[in-house]
Amino acid sequence: MLNIVQGRSGTGKTKYVCDILSEFAAKGQSKLLYLIPEQSSFESEKYFLQTLGPKLCGNVNVMSFTRLYDMVMRSTGGFSGTAIDDGIKRVMMSLALEDCRDELELYGKQAMKPQFTELMLTAVREFKTCDVSAALLREHADKNRGTELGQKLKELSLITDLYNSYIYQSYIDPLDNNERLEKTLSKIRFFAGYTIVMDGFSGFTMQEINIIKLLMEQADEFYVTLDMGNDDNDEKLFYDITQMKKTLMQIAADSGIGVRYEKKLKENYRIKASGIAAIEKEIYSSFSECEDNDPEGVTIAVSDDIFEECSYVAESIYKLAVSGKCRYR
Repeated sequence: MLNIVQGRSGTGKTKYVCDILSEFAAKGQSKLLYLIPEQSSFESEKYFLQTLGPKLCGNVNVMSFTRLYDMVMRSTGGFSGTAIDDGIKRVMMSLALEDCRDELELYGKQAMKPQFTELMLTAVREFKTCDVSAALLREHADKNRGTELGQKLKELSLITDLYNSYIYQSYIDPLDNNERLEKTLSKIRFFAGYTIVMDGFSGFTMQEINIIKLLMEQADEFYVTLDMGNDDNDEKLFYDITQMKKTLMQIAADSGIGVRYEKKLKENYRIKASGIAAIEKEIYSSFSECEDNDPEGVTIAVSDDIFEECSYVAESIYKLAVSGKCRYR
């Protein structure tokens, strides 16, 4: 079941889903996964430690996609090979370009330039992030045969294929970690019986979407938080999150998984000042409503230039610190 927890920033989505995991963990369940962006893991682990204590907090696996890969591969024996670094990547790309230069009609003249090596490494990184393989490039090159676009795609597929073949002889590319994770999860139901919570994301790469599909299919319950409002007008305002929501719901529909709106949160617990809360709610809305209340927490200062703005901000911070209303952290 796909459970959607929806609400704007500060409405308590994270606390809501963390309380669900804490309740399961307190009952002794250990098949619990909290999937979050890379930079959020420390605060999340700290929360579960304070809530559950040092013994039970280990029941909740707090993971980013990177740590998820490590967890699965160490458990299934999928680690093998030496990870390639940026220096060796440049060498491998230079060799690939040199070996296929005679077959490059459009890129032949630029092939041996250092700038082109960096450009192709960037292109390969984007291809892998977006799950675009050399075979897919060749397929579209064939569809556009006889055109400049078709020739570009053909040469890009040749360079990418040759570069990857050189790497895979002796190394593994960390950019392929999500692809390897996807292949492993497609063979092993590693997360069968799990309750999975996905929190704090504003979008996904194609590689991550493929992994999410497998996680959703294997888990007993799959929760996701969406940082968006609950009104119909909010879909345009939160366009990127709306698209992410549609993607997740399409994955659920394709996999025969039910969808449930677990919770729609509206009250903002993070912002205490009414003026700031009004700005957060209405500033980007096409249907803004005027607030008659005193704009608590809001000060409008007119400055001649950015230096005067910075000076005003610095002075305001100093006054707040000296008065004891705030402190430096």
